[in-house]
Amino acid sequence: MIGGQVVRQEIRGPVPLAGIGVTLHRIGPNAAGAIDSLQTDRSGEFVFRLAADSTSMYLATARHAGIAYFAPPTRLGEVAGESEIIVF
Repeated sequence: MIGGQVVRQEIRGPVPLAGIGVTLHRIGPNAAGAIDSLQTDRSGEFVFRLAADSTSMYLATARHAGIAYFAPPTRLGEVAGESEIIVF
């Protein structure tokens, strides 16, 4: 499982964004590319459920106002696969 939250950074602090498209990319030893996509829920959260592949890294991306934002890459099993994507 790889999940997290999309938030917009504002002066008063981060604000969760609902309905934002998030795409999950796999970067493996033999291939790389988008493997799944979904929209954030009312709390700005997203969860991708997938089979473990310890040879690959995963990267979640979100588009906001025409700009792509990236979460830090993660491997399944690292820090529960939680990612925060901060947009501006």
